[in-house]
Amino acid sequence: MSAVDRTFALAVAHHQAGRFSEAEACYRLILALAPDHVSTLNNLGLIVPKDEGIPLFARALALNPNYADAHINLGNAFKALGKLEDAIGSYRQAARLNSESADTQYTLALALFERGYIAEAETAYRRVAQILHDQNRGDEEIALYGQMMRLFPASAFAGTQRALLLVRRQWGPPPAPAARQPGDFVSMATLGRNGRFGNQILQYGFLRTYAHVHGLGWEAPDWIGRDLFGHNDPMISGGLPILHESDADLIGSLEKTGANVFVNRDFWGYFAVSTAAYAPYRDFYRSLFNWSEAARRIVETAVAQLRARGRTLVALHLRRGDFGYGPFWIAPESWYVAWLTEIWADLADPVLFIATDDPAVVGAFLAFSPLTGTDLPPPPAGVEFLVDFGVLINADVLAISNSTFSFTASMLNTRTRTTVRPCRDRQGVIPYDPWDAQPFI
Repeated sequence: MSAVDRTFALAVAHHQAGRFSEAEACYRLILALAPDHVSTLNNLGLIVPKDEGIPLFARALALNPNYADAHINLGNAFKALGKLEDAIGSYRQAARLNSESADTQYTLALALFERGYIAEAETAYRRVAQILHDQNRGDEEIALYGQMMRLFPASAFAGTQRALLLVRRQWGPPPAPAARQPGDFVSMATLGRNGRFGNQILQYGFLRTYAHVHGLGWEAPDWIGRDLFGHNDPMISGGLPILHESDADLIGSLEKTGANVFVNRDFWGYFAVSTAAYAPYRDFYRSLFNWSEAARRIVETAVAQLRARGRTLVALHLRRGDFGYGPFWIAPESWYVAWLTEIWADLADPVLFIATDDPAVVGAFLAFSPLTGTDLPPPPAGVEFLVDFGVLINADVLAISNSTFSFTASMLNTRTRTTVRPCRDRQGVIPYDPWDAQPFI
């Protein structure tokens, strides 16, 4: 072993033990003997102040441009000095070199988000998730999806993937995908990514109803409906041209009022349209969303416990959380309180259930002794919404929010005698027909 090698080994030992002064002295001695010693340039850069470390990392990279750790360390130094754009440039180089390193890709994703490059940051996060998945690092993948749900609340991708991992740990795999029959077909590769659960109900409902009306085959990706409803749809095979809902009259085609039947297309959209188009097929539509055995047991248990408290099950959905802008407006609790006050005395032994993501709203309804999901057995991790949705579709009297979650529940509810929703013009809640209404108003 040469003197440089012996000194470098001693320097690393000091460095790892936290004896930084001794390590620095050894590193400088090496550079006096071998000024192009790449590892020493990198390691010394970690010890000295950040502004002194930058030229050391740069020198190491000039000697070895493929030194991924030096790119990361240079990026960290830039970031510490507030030069985030320069840091991202270094992290990009490291990510290119360490394409299968979750830590490296994660470092880039964090910096992109901090810089405000939201779309690119989400793509980088998805890359990290894929690496963790490929490496069977399930717990880390689940934790990452939880972080992504907080950082990218408008994206459904992370919530869907987290749900699939957690539910299948508890329930096992869903039914095996069926083989698609030969012939023309349609697909929806973005199902599970465009919007949350209520939106996904609308999207899957459109895909299957369109295929049913026109006698087509269909394909669907992996989504939580396979677990909750026991679906065994043929998996996406890929290769179909995308047809965006804004580029064709898909609803007219469904209703057979349009000139075209679109086949061998991959539908893209949210399909939050008037449900009058589906009304002729409501029995078929509802049949798509029968619970799997595991989900059914949970929902039936929750509903039975509520019905043990009263004969008439009244359910409210009050969504807050990520709502409060544009079409996702929030109706005040006072509208629902006024409505309940008016009808309560005429109901036979009523019990009130409130489905909400904001427990603070429950206080407005104390006069009605409300119950919430916290009063019932908890749903499985990953499908925390299951009990709320299950109660909504079993209520005798239902009041929804301006949300596809409770709107689709009202479509699937075959028991309700009264269904109301908030109306800005009337400054209160009004009756509506779930099969002849817009999901958002």
